Parts: sequence; structure tokens; C-alpha cells
Amino acid sequence: MAEVKWKKVENELNMWLPENIGDELIGVVLEKKAGLYGDQFLIKQKDDVEVWTPSHKVLQNRMNSVGVGQVVKIVFDGVEPAKQRGYNPTSIYSVYTTE
Repeated sequence: MAEVKWKKVENELNMWLPENIGDELIGVVLEKKAGLYGDQFLIKQKDDVEVWTPSHKVLQNRMNSVGVGQVVKIVFDGVEPAKQRGYNPTSIYSVYTTE
């Protein structure tokens, strides 16, 4: 059998995936799209890098009142254990906008 060369699949959608409590995403909302698992938002950061938010339910709920063109700051507050056995833990976020 020939040797197989593996290539790691990277985050090709340029998705913002916070890892640590306090991680922040700050920028202008460019687009909102409905996906299979809920809404995602395209955020343009001040260094002109554009990233998509994950479709986490808490984040979607917090972003309901944020519109395209608004400046937003999203802070990752951590993860809560699932309330029901067999479910995924819940990622918690705080969302801030300018006045």
C-alpha cells in the first residue's frame, strides 16, 4: 500500500472560535446570514480581517438587536455544562454596541 500523506483541514471560513474566557471580537457587522444551525455574522475588524461568528444559540440571541453597519464587541464568557444529559455545553457571550 502506498504511503498516505495527510493534510490538516483548517478553518477555511475564517471562523472566530474563542478558546479563553475574555477573548474578544471587535468590529463592524458586514453581513448576517441564516445557516443550517442558525444565524452567523460577518465582522470586519479594524485590521481589515473579516471573520464569521459561530452559530451558538446564546450569541445569536444577544446579536438579535445588532444590525448591519453597527460596531460590536463580543466577549467570550466561558462555557456552562449542559442542563440535560447528552447535550452539548453552552457557550456564553456578552455583546456590546456603541451608542
